[in-house]
Amino acid sequence: MVALVCVGLYLAEERSTAAVAGLPLDDGWIHLQFARNLAGGDGLSYRPGTPVPGSTAPLWTAILALAFSLPGPLLLWVKLFGGVLYLGGAAVTFALARVLDVRPGAAGFAALLFLLTDAMVWSALSGMEIGLFVVLSVGGTAAHLRERRSGMAARPSLALVLLGLASLARPEGLLLLVLALADRLLLPAPGARRRESARGVAVGAACALAVVLPAVVFALYTSGSPLPTTYSVKTDGVRSLLPSGLYLLRVLGVLFRSHPLPVLLAAAGAVRLLERLGTKQDRGLLPALWTAALPLAYSLHDSPDAPMMVGNFGRYYFPLFPFVLVLAAVGLDQVLDRLALADRAWRAAAILLAAVLLVPPVTSLARGSERYALNVSNVNHSDVAMALWIREHVRPDALVAAQDVGAVGFFTPNPLLDLTGIVTPEILPSLEGAAGAPGGRAGLERFLAERRPEYLMLFADSYPGLLESTAAEVLHRIGLERNVTMAGADLVLARPRWDGAGAKSSR
Repeated sequence: MVALVCVGLYLAEERSTAAVAGLPLDDGWIHLQFARNLAGGDGLSYRPGTPVPGSTAPLWTAILALAFSLPGPLLLWVKLFGGVLYLGGAAVTFALARVLDVRPGAAGFAALLFLLTDAMVWSALSGMEIGLFVVLSVGGTAAHLRERRSGMAARPSLALVLLGLASLARPEGLLLLVLALADRLLLPAPGARRRESARGVAVGAACALAVVLPAVVFALYTSGSPLPTTYSVKTDGVRSLLPSGLYLLRVLGVLFRSHPLPVLLAAAGAVRLLERLGTKQDRGLLPALWTAALPLAYSLHDSPDAPMMVGNFGRYYFPLFPFVLVLAAVGLDQVLDRLALADRAWRAAAILLAAVLLVPPVTSLARGSERYALNVSNVNHSDVAMALWIREHVRPDALVAAQDVGAVGFFTPNPLLDLTGIVTPEILPSLEGAAGAPGGRAGLERFLAERRPEYLMLFADSYPGLLESTAAEVLHRIGLERNVTMAGADLVLARPRWDGAGAKSSR
């Protein structure tokens, strides 16, 4: 019932604000275009015949491909898939809490808080892979904790296979897989025989490798890198060996917005797991290690030039919410034991505590529905609207160089050049800096002058001076009001000149 109310609130707000159904990011249309080609027998390609590792979530692509064989509106199935995973996320949150010996009532409350998290509702309706990664990462972690117990330590590790699958939903899953191996081998449960445990881990790790390796080989073969092209688009790699404090504060803000008290209590939960090591309640440290390691790892890539390393609206960290909520429940474990046995004063305190925990997510849920609807409206009235205009007014064989390739790739048949490099990785060496950054535009202009696209589709304020330097004629322009989603508010389709002014600027 709670899930239906939350999803219904978001869909009602979407209908009121955006008028028609849509997706809150252009990235969702990228997933759907990959999925359509996969369903059509063209493999992981954005345009048939050109394989590219532009999907960070090949497993999610495969699931979305199923929607193209089902009757009815495509977006209905996409959001239904997301809704099922949203419910699954609550279920695995409960399961993880129970494996950590959290009381049933508290585990259920953690699952309730998960359902009330605005980021989780947004994810369910976004067409993105977040819900799938949550189910696999949290479910895999719960399975890992069960397998650490001495009675199961010698069995082949199913948990590692689940975490391997998680890495096909988000590449960050590889870090979780490594942490699980370390937790299992370096911190064995009391009474577990190291040799038998190592054998079970080895079989599980081999199966996980078999799951992950095809995607790695595909990326290497098609782009020369074992990682999806999005990695090179978002960052130049590790920039520092020391974590960025400013970046970590930004991540903390993403989590704190919906659940301020659980974020604080999660630290107590991590300490509690540490205290349990070597006892009958030893469950290892994986939930705490993962919650800390993901932002620390990303912070090494952060710089003032790469603010997107938290993802749109902090979405790279949405999968941490169930771990934070469960760790908070672990941190409250002793207090909850007392409340269950105490007098009325303690019960009143329990009710007050529940209220304190519920008010922030409920409040942010209402604000989140408005933000989600505005996200959908922004995408519909910019990228989708421009794509539909191109479909009506531009030859289908005309080469279009686009800043956002999601909607234009899905709604038009035109060959594309991706100005960011996600589906055109060969452009990446030409980009010496981010769009608009010193040194970046010269390489971009040289690349464009060589490939000579007939049209440019971009936000003019993201590429200052590019239209002028290519003597481009603006054919269609869309201005966005109340933009909170897109890279700019002035989307243009222009026809550049690759001789005269344009050619001169590229030399």
